[in-house]
Amino acid sequence: MASNASSVSLKPGSNGAAFKLGLRLETGLPDINKETGQKSVDGAHKICPFLAAVRNNIAVDLALK
Repeated sequence: MASNASSVSLKPGSNGAAFKLGLRLETGLPDINKETGQKSVDGAHKICPFLAAVRNNIAVDLALK
């Protein structure tokens, strides 16, 4: 079974902004090898509608556990 977690943080801003949102998404795929799991996470990041909507506005950190 996959285990997932997420967190939101405030990061130093740029271009005059005091802060910028940061998003960390952690996914566990225990039944899939690390290389295949990372390709799946990266592919999902490219097509996810939410992440497409916030791209270049929120710093996103993807982590495969």
